[in-house]
Amino acid sequence: MSFSEITGHSGPISELKKFITGGRIPSSLIFYGDEGVGKFRVAFQCAKAINCSHDREASASLFACASEPGKEQDGDACGSCPSCKQIDKGVHPDVRVIDRFFQANLLDEEVEKQKSLKIDSIREMIKLARSRPILSPKKIFIIDDADTMTIEAQNSILKILEEPAEDNIIILVVSNRNSLLSTILSRCQTVKFNRLSDQEMEKILGSLDIDYAQASSLARLSGGSVKKAMDFRNLISIIREKSQVKELSPFLITSALGRELYEVRANARLLLELLTNDLYGKRFSAGNEKAMQDAAALIRKNLHLIKYLDQNISPKIVCELALIEYSRHYDFDFNTGDRQ
Repeated sequence: MSFSEITGHSGPISELKKFITGGRIPSSLIFYGDEGVGKFRVAFQCAKAINCSHDREASASLFACASEPGKEQDGDACGSCPSCKQIDKGVHPDVRVIDRFFQANLLDEEVEKQKSLKIDSIREMIKLARSRPILSPKKIFIIDDADTMTIEAQNSILKILEEPAEDNIIILVVSNRNSLLSTILSRCQTVKFNRLSDQEMEKILGSLDIDYAQASSLARLSGGSVKKAMDFRNLISIIREKSQVKELSPFLITSALGRELYEVRANARLLLELLTNDLYGKRFSAGNEKAMQDAAALIRKNLHLIKYLDQNISPKIVCELALIEYSRHYDFDFNTGDRQ
């Protein structure tokens, strides 16, 4: 894959291409925007484009590829040279992803337990950054969910951001940049990612073999986030499976939210968001004032219930209340915004 194969984000990609072709790549960047809109995917392709060897002379590179001679550098990766292929496989020694999988391996812990990026991971990254690149011009580090770094981890990374090595590039991928220290924000070039449009979402979901009707519904519900769309899709399948007996549906659905408290709480928040987003669609598509008022009232109740998820109250009980209220007015059908 290359930049040209990414749906959406033409603005950020154009900006990154200018950095690459102009040889003015910032040593540290922050990619920020809503969760699941494609920030990490663009960061990954950016690393490929920076270290792509398609424009280097065969005599000067171990990675010369069979691209046509004299091809003009356009700031994109060729996708076929050894460097691009190694990055795609996750085995390039000069491109590292620092995320919960990296940390789990480093700490010899389960991936599910990695709720934040700790100082151990950042110290390991700094140690790797001190060495020279092995095969490519730049050593690139992509810190995914960098907004989950602990304060200790953020303070630890400050030194390398203040005095970056010439051959190092660090990309921080965040959903909430306000979680980062102001001193980190001031030392990085920021690149904003907007939500994907419904049309862009439908194209991406369609490429995942999701039929048009469901892709259109998920695009409407997910607010431009592919990750959320896929999470909603899994949740909708659970809801449909458990809602065969309408009277018991709220209790059967909540019983399938997971076993561990953190998993139940996360799925409960997702469920309430799904119901709320669906109600917004029903409100705007309602054919009469009464239907609009009913949907608006349920939205207010859901927003009130969401607040309880941050308190010491059972998330299953909160979800059962929301599902009971929803089922009084609608069937559990999320294909359209029409009232059932």
